[in-house]
Amino acid sequence: MKLRKILSFGFKVAISASLLYFLFTKVDIVSVKNVLVQASFFYLFLGWLSYMAIMAFCSMRWRIFTVPLGFTQGIYKLLLYSFAGAFFNMFLPTSLGGDVGRAYYLSRKASSKPKKQKGKNRGLSEAIVSVMADRAMGFFALLIIASCVLLIRPDIASALPPLIAPIVLWSLAVLIIAMLVPFFFRKYLKRFGKIIRDAMVYWEKPFILINAIFISIVIQLLDVVVNIFIGFSLDLNIPILYYFILTPLTIVASMFPASVAGLGVREGSYVYLLSAVGVPEATGMAVALGWLFIVITGSIIGAVILVTGTLEVPWEHGRTD
Repeated sequence: MKLRKILSFGFKVAISASLLYFLFTKVDIVSVKNVLVQASFFYLFLGWLSYMAIMAFCSMRWRIFTVPLGFTQGIYKLLLYSFAGAFFNMFLPTSLGGDVGRAYYLSRKASSKPKKQKGKNRGLSEAIVSVMADRAMGFFALLIIASCVLLIRPDIASALPPLIAPIVLWSLAVLIIAMLVPFFFRKYLKRFGKIIRDAMVYWEKPFILINAIFISIVIQLLDVVVNIFIGFSLDLNIPILYYFILTPLTIVASMFPASVAGLGVREGSYVYLLSAVGVPEATGMAVALGWLFIVITGSIIGAVILVTGTLEVPWEHGRTD
C-alpha cells in the first residue's frame, strides 16, 4: 500500500513538474521577471489582506456546518485548523489536501475532549461531513457567481471556448437539483450510510444552508477581489467582470487530482484564460505567481501554527492549564 501511495504521489509530482516545465519553455522567464519587478507592493498587500479575510470567513462558514454535528470548537480554533489546512494544501496532492488536515484536527480535538450528542461522540465521520459540506458550498457559490456573469454579460466570455458557459450553467443546475432533493427524500437518503445520515441534519434546519450560501458568496467575491488586486498590481488592463469568470475557473482547475496542490494546472489556466483576452503570456504567468505568493504566505502561517503547537487553545473545552 505504501509503495502504491509513493508511486501515486510521484506520478502527480511528475505531472505538475511537466506542466510547469512546459509553461516555462513556452513563456519567456525574463519577461515574467520584468513584469514582477514592476508589480505594486501596495496592491499585493491589499490582496494579501483580502486573503486573510477569506480565511476568517471560511472559518465562520465551517462553524455553521460543525455545530449541528455536535462539535464545540469556536471560530478561532477553526481558523487555526484552516491555516494548518492551507499549509497542507501546498504539500499534499491537489488543493483538496488541506481538507484532509482540517477533518483530522477537528476530529482529533473532538475525540480528546469528547462532546456527546444523542449518545454519540463526535468523530472523524462527522468531521468529514462538515468539511465536505464546507467545500461543496464553496463550489456552489463559485458556480453562482460565474453563472450570473455569463447570463448578464455573455460577451465577457466570448473569447473562451464555447463549451465553458454551458458546462458552468449545467453544473449549477445539477447542484441546485442535488440540494433540493434531500428536502423531499431525506427519509430515504438516510438509508445510504452514516455519512449521508449525518449530512441530512443540514436539511432539517434550512437556515444552516441559507447562512452558508450567504457567507460562501462573500468568500468567493473576496477570491475575485484578490485576483483584481493582483491585476491592479501588474497594471492589467482587462474588464473587471472578466475576473468573475477567471477566478472560479482557476480555482476549479487547482482541484485537478493528478497534480500536487494544483501546481502547473492552475498556472496554465491563468496563462490560457488571460491570453484569451489579449494578456501577454508572461503577464498571465506573473498573475498566477502573484496568487501563488499570497497563498504561500497563508501556508507559512499554517506552518508556524503547526510547529509552535498553537493548535492547542487552553481556554477551549474548559481547559485552564
